[in-house]
Amino acid sequence: MLNAFLLTVNSHHAAIAIWRMPETKAIHLVVSFVDRLPLAAVDLAFKAPGFVISPFRGEKAVFIPAELYYSSEGENRQIEIADTSDEKKQTFLSFFNTLLSHLTSKTPYANKYYNSSDQNFGHQDNQQDSFVTLVNKGIDAIKKGKFQKVVIARTNMIELNQPLHLVNAFENLAKKYPNTFVSLVSTPEHGTWMGASPELLMNVNQDYILRTMALAGTKPTISDWTQKEIEEHEFVKHFIIKQFKEIGIQKFEVLGPKTFTLGHLIHLKTDFTVDFKSTAPSPSPELVATSILHRLHPTPAVCGLPKKQALHFINHYESFDRSFYTGYLGPTNIQQQTSFYVNLRCMQLLDDKAILYAGAGITRDSDPIKEWEETNLKNKMLLKVIKD
Repeated sequence: MLNAFLLTVNSHHAAIAIWRMPETKAIHLVVSFVDRLPLAAVDLAFKAPGFVISPFRGEKAVFIPAELYYSSEGENRQIEIADTSDEKKQTFLSFFNTLLSHLTSKTPYANKYYNSSDQNFGHQDNQQDSFVTLVNKGIDAIKKGKFQKVVIARTNMIELNQPLHLVNAFENLAKKYPNTFVSLVSTPEHGTWMGASPELLMNVNQDYILRTMALAGTKPTISDWTQKEIEEHEFVKHFIIKQFKEIGIQKFEVLGPKTFTLGHLIHLKTDFTVDFKSTAPSPSPELVATSILHRLHPTPAVCGLPKKQALHFINHYESFDRSFYTGYLGPTNIQQQTSFYVNLRCMQLLDDKAILYAGAGITRDSDPIKEWEETNLKNKMLLKVIKD
């Protein structure tokens, strides 16, 4: 089924987003036939169903409208399509159904299987020496009082000996990491991104219950927690509480910190829940949720603290454009809820290469070599999928 969708989307120059929510098995996808998908401001009062993917920088995001929606959930797996009189959509469905009837598990792999962005994001492969140098520069800036924390990222470009089979890779991620948000997004304009994010940025359901989390402080499974990881987590936790209080939300539930295991790493996690019906200081919960979204992104878990100073450091010293890495993505107004996850543990796919992204939170107590090793462990998740 997913093979047929991806091949049909690519041949019709459409856009697709596929995802699997944490601790579930159902696969969901949306397809858009819109010719262009420009960046636009995110407003949660906008009730159209679809999928959002936002870059690290700015308050605008790509919205993929759900002109076609499919879910593997339940016994009746049906394709829902808006305005079936549209000729473009009918052509798409006809091609899809024909392809689906001929595809088998033994069908040879198609070389041109996904959209490869023609944009130049200025990628440079950060090796250990340059990464360690930048971490030391960040530590020095912290000790001089410029900021308390900064997240420094790096890239790892992997040569693909053969085209990556996206469905196999997606299913492997979903199987290996059941507690993550697994996603695959491919558009003609913005290329193809795949990942398995452990970090919820925001979920809002039909009852106006908002959930978010602080996920920061990382260590290998075999080591003990240090003051560095505990402090790093507290930065994010207090940042979220501050955002709530600054817009008048005084009542919220806090659960944590507790441990969250992902692959070879353990993180500290604190969950937050807000009931807008009883606490929102505005007659419009959507306006409050939108305000919180823009206040939270990017959080200290992926940027630093204070945000403005840390962001200035990142923009000045990181040698590549993060693009959608450490942005956020997820379904909006699907099954009566909106869920955005931070785009972590992700990769960008080019014609014959995959760019893996990883970062580490830097504080005054950071060890540059350990931070480098942490990024390697984070990249292992995707390297396994590529090699499998």
